[in-house]
Amino acid sequence: MKILKGKNAGDGYRLHQWANDWMTADAPDGAPVIAKPLNVQLDGDEQRRMRESYERFLDGERHCGQFWHHWELKDDGTFARIARED
Repeated sequence: MKILKGKNAGDGYRLHQWANDWMTADAPDGAPVIAKPLNVQLDGDEQRRMRESYERFLDGERHCGQFWHHWELKDDGTFARIARED
């Protein structure tokens, strides 16, 4: 995973957890980092994990909180905010 901007910008992060409007990752040195979905780009394996999470969400699993209500994973591994009319 890459963090695209901010004080933690760089490559080599490992996706850990996600919910609502945040994601956590492990930095190359093992330190935990929190990032917004708009600030990250996932690699192939992480994209697969997120797509599997989305499929489980569609099947009724809610362990990711409101994450998939707000975010769409694009083909390039970045996220877009979903515009909702409530």
